[in-house]
Amino acid sequence: MGRTKNKKIIVHIGPLPPPYGGISVFLERLKDRSKDISFIDEDEIFKNRRSIMKWLLEKIFDKRRKLFVFHSAYLRNRLFFLLLSKVSIHQYALVLHGNGLENDFKSKNIFYKFLIIKLLNNSKYVRCINSHIYDFVKRNTENKNVFIKNAFIPPDLNNLEQIYKGYPKELKNILDKKNNIFLINASRIELYGKIDLYGIDMSLKLVKELKNMNKDVFLIIAIADEKFNYDYIKTMKKYTKDNCIEDNVYWWLGQKKIWPLFKKINVFLRPTYEDGYGISIDEAIMMGAKAIASDVCERNPNAIIFKNRDFEDLKKKVLKIID
Repeated sequence: MGRTKNKKIIVHIGPLPPPYGGISVFLERLKDRSKDISFIDEDEIFKNRRSIMKWLLEKIFDKRRKLFVFHSAYLRNRLFFLLLSKVSIHQYALVLHGNGLENDFKSKNIFYKFLIIKLLNNSKYVRCINSHIYDFVKRNTENKNVFIKNAFIPPDLNNLEQIYKGYPKELKNILDKKNNIFLINASRIELYGKIDLYGIDMSLKLVKELKNMNKDVFLIIAIADEKFNYDYIKTMKKYTKDNCIEDNVYWWLGQKKIWPLFKKINVFLRPTYEDGYGISIDEAIMMGAKAIASDVCERNPNAIIFKNRDFEDLKKKVLKIID
């Protein structure tokens, strides 16, 4: 009886879908496969100051020991759990899905650097999804429980037909009739300065140049949160019109599960400027599609790799596939 009573409760916290993105998809699949583990959308905690204080006070007086496994990309939210661990009986662990913490460490002042080191040192464990993140963590912590494990959890193939039935008729017609179908996806449009994080611009330039070479290609662009940076989407749509490739591009905007598409397309593009891993690459390869990705992080060994933001290298790799 004593062991059951004192058993630590595991709670995963992060962005739950919608919107659909790498971390939220990972958490959704982990939730589907997990028993006796709780999941909380981080927005429930960090919606506003009142919700933060309410949650903090509840946990201070909660005597059931918990391990909060935190998946957020936001430094403020991560530091909240450092504070919680100091004023309660609870512990936290970090899962680092990308380079955000390293970027914060490089850009913040010495006080924040100190807090980030404390954050790493006090974490029950630190799971890094690639070796670059692991190396950064090991350089800046005395924590011995740091390890690498990527974030890919295979989708449940039993749900494929049901999800596919809900796709738009126009999209299904494209998948049935077009040749050399490419797919690029993004949780939302992100710009690093003037650089398109997901490489939508590169994919459209690729379609333009391949069409000029009389190659029969078609591009599907899937963006989950189309409202974020929508002006950039409008700019890219204008680009398709100005370069006469409107008939070679299908914009699929809104929240949806895209992984069944990988069974129908030929090539998945992942020309990201910065990345943690890219679970969509694993999905594409698992479903039989070719995957071409930038060399910004570790990728599936079966992916075709090109130099980051090097358009000519991307085009060369694509031509090897479709010729």
